[in-house]
Amino acid sequence: MHLHMRLTRRLPTGRRWRNLRRQSLRLITAPTPLRMTATNSTTWLLALAVLPLGCADLGCPEGTFLDRTSGTCVGARDIGLPDMGIDQSEDAGTDGDALADPDAGPCGGPCGGGTPLCSPATDQCVECLTWSDCGGATPYCIAGACVACLSSLSCDAAAPVCREGTCAACAVRTECASQPGHPACNPVTGECVACDAANEAADCGDTPLTPRCSAQQECVQCRGGTAALDCTSASASRCSGGACVACESNAHCNHVPGKPHCREGTCVECTPATEATDCGDESCDPATRTCSGITRASRRVCEPCVSDSDCTQINGTFRCIPMFYQGTPKGGYCMRAAPGCARPYLVPITSTSLSGAASATYCGIDQSSVSCEAVNALRSSQTCPSGNASECPGPGALCETVGAFDDRCTYACSSPDECLMTGPGATCGAGYCGS
Repeated sequence: MHLHMRLTRRLPTGRRWRNLRRQSLRLITAPTPLRMTATNSTTWLLALAVLPLGCADLGCPEGTFLDRTSGTCVGARDIGLPDMGIDQSEDAGTDGDALADPDAGPCGGPCGGGTPLCSPATDQCVECLTWSDCGGATPYCIAGACVACLSSLSCDAAAPVCREGTCAACAVRTECASQPGHPACNPVTGECVACDAANEAADCGDTPLTPRCSAQQECVQCRGGTAALDCTSASASRCSGGACVACESNAHCNHVPGKPHCREGTCVECTPATEATDCGDESCDPATRTCSGITRASRRVCEPCVSDSDCTQINGTFRCIPMFYQGTPKGGYCMRAAPGCARPYLVPITSTSLSGAASATYCGIDQSSVSCEAVNALRSSQTCPSGNASECPGPGALCETVGAFDDRCTYACSSPDECLMTGPGATCGAGYCGS
């Protein structure tokens, strides 16, 4: 009675019961019955309880038993079970060949495939136990699984939010706080981007060269409608593709102060056709498209100019053509278009004008020996008090006695036709005008 009470009080249940029951069946059906000892007493006693069940296994070959779940004879292996007898002592060795438990958990058998490791904590087959078991796109081990991220700090702007170990799309701006340089969320693509229109000043304001947020949510130099504020350079007054670029029409120059005209991609101050409006009494320099500072029609023959409109048109057609001295450019000078040439302008010069007039023949001077400045000094009777040619303007000038006047500016000649028509400077006796 005492033994029965102790047995029933400590009777195992669940898996331990199933293992112990099968050990008992093995004991009963062994070819040579085992002797009861202190270490196997529990097994012998329980054999009495399972005897009716064990008798059904007698038809299986030696070393196997009848699995009632599958209805087949299965093998056995030694798993070294503790005795769990009345005396509660540890199993000193093995209880013979303990039978395998067909209901054992996943780690009761081998782990493999995508879960090759056994977790001692859960007795389950898992993918990993430590980070060293993971790699590639999923370098972190969390709860037995290799994952891509631990937090959003592990994700990039393309998939910025860590959700259950996977980097996923953003939905709101605050989910991009972990992405430097990409504080805004594009809800369509789920990517963190450089800016959004509502926060343009905060997102792009600290980059002076790219202060605007484009439709593509990038910080750019300008965007539609901001050219007047952002593209104020004469050479880049139009906004295109988020950048300030060259003008294509006058409309692209309206906001550039003092330069309302577009010429070859640059906003300019004036054009020859609109110089009266743009420059008042002054001419428009066709080379620089700026107001020249020269009063229109104020320059006479052989005087400096930058535009045809600088030249007087009294007694002929005068244009501003490029002049040279011994091959060196001297700039533009007003010269009369042939015919109608008179001394000292009898040397023909063929040229286009600085304002773009077609090539024509002009009444000129010998540019290999004299300049317009030297001719004009003789015409105005300019003196050189020290007797030095350096006191006379322009290359080719000489300081000589002209007629009855000492120390006068003149120039070299080979015939009277190169000298003035009248006055002291009209002769060419000693190789210079006035001699």
